[in-house]
Amino acid sequence: MAYEFNLDLHPGQLEVYNDPHKHKVIAAGKGWGKTAFVTRCSAGKAMTTDNSCGAVIAPIAKQANYDYKLIRKLITEKRIEKSSERWMELTLRNGAEIGMFSAEIPDNIRGYAWDWVIVDEAAFCDPEIFEIIDSQIGKRRGIEWDVSTPNGKNHFYDLYCQEEVDPKNYKSFHFTTYDNPHYPVEEIERMRLKMPENVFRQEILAEFIEGGLVFPHLADIMTAVPREPIPGHQYVSGIDIAKVNDFTVIKIADCADNHEVCHMRLPHSDWSMIKTTIYVTLKRYNNATAIIDQTGVGSAVVEDLQKMTRAFDGAPDQGHLILIPVAFTQKSKPELIRNYIMAQNNATIHLIFDMIVKKEHEQMMAIKSEALQGYIKYQAPKGRNDDTVMAGALMCWGLDHYTANQLAGPFTDNELNPLLKKKIDPSCQIDIDALILKSESKQIAGFGTEEDQNICSNYD
Repeated sequence: MAYEFNLDLHPGQLEVYNDPHKHKVIAAGKGWGKTAFVTRCSAGKAMTTDNSCGAVIAPIAKQANYDYKLIRKLITEKRIEKSSERWMELTLRNGAEIGMFSAEIPDNIRGYAWDWVIVDEAAFCDPEIFEIIDSQIGKRRGIEWDVSTPNGKNHFYDLYCQEEVDPKNYKSFHFTTYDNPHYPVEEIERMRLKMPENVFRQEILAEFIEGGLVFPHLADIMTAVPREPIPGHQYVSGIDIAKVNDFTVIKIADCADNHEVCHMRLPHSDWSMIKTTIYVTLKRYNNATAIIDQTGVGSAVVEDLQKMTRAFDGAPDQGHLILIPVAFTQKSKPELIRNYIMAQNNATIHLIFDMIVKKEHEQMMAIKSEALQGYIKYQAPKGRNDDTVMAGALMCWGLDHYTANQLAGPFTDNELNPLLKKKIDPSCQIDIDALILKSESKQIAGFGTEEDQNICSNYD
């Protein structure tokens, strides 16, 4: 294909640029040339398509501004009618327009009609923007490129899989850092030696890791099956209380072998029904001890549960529940998740297989929090839930701290005897923040190094 100018795209980039599909989803490793593709593709579309209107969308404003400056350098002064660095807009003499946008506030990109859109690092953008884009390019039968390194199996993975559902409109591409002919192979091999295997597979090989980066061994431990309560066995439950748009989740494990035996996901509807279900379920499993979320609205729910001695008015009196409330904080939540990760990595806990549980675990993201001096902050993508993750983490914490600390394993037949388990003290409370302050491993390293990032930026 002939161009008025030299785009200087390498073969993989050129293949994506020329593809005729309406939606093109590109999963590419760091260093493949994502930023180069985004900026050159934008400049190319504007300079070769008269009176067109296009947009480049980045996860944050700073990145959008960086893309703007690169595009501005690619288009010569004689082609530019006017430009605004403040508003990050360009108008060319051929009537074409380019606007730069941040995905931080999705409502700010409403109301436009575009001939083309490029989303930079799509896996890190608010998932709401893709619904908005779809309607706005539909007005002009426009085209869309979604370019990113994977970030677990979040919304970007869903976009990548759309080719299977709608091959007429969607085309998915996969490139590793090795596919950039300009990137030194010796540098990639150096990073292979320095990075954890799963990080290298995601960041360099652009793989959508099964279980995600946070829970890479999820498939290995989802081997438990639902079981009825066994007389004499001790059970521990993790309960995550629903907030606004999520669910109340109850997970129960048998302390004899750390296998989950009961999983319930209750829609947020009637609080009285939810509290009755929690009471009946815990009593059914031998009055299971519940490690329960008391954050936000959970505080009032926990107070009501602590007062209950019967499932509902008129039901037989079965006594109080054994509840251990936990409030999620910026420090306690990462510690709960980290404990949960360790148990999964060592296969000392086993979960019941469930597609929603699997999806929520795969979507969990690990973000380094500078405010917390290097701690990793774990969270679900915006608009997604982590109810089953937090219920599992609470259940795991209960198994680890209130049943003779057996998650280190392996176990002997004698250790598996439930009659030898340490009895639970119902008056105990978890002061996770205090435990973290005493921890010798307060600093959790981020992924990669500053040196790696500088090398990648030279080629991205």
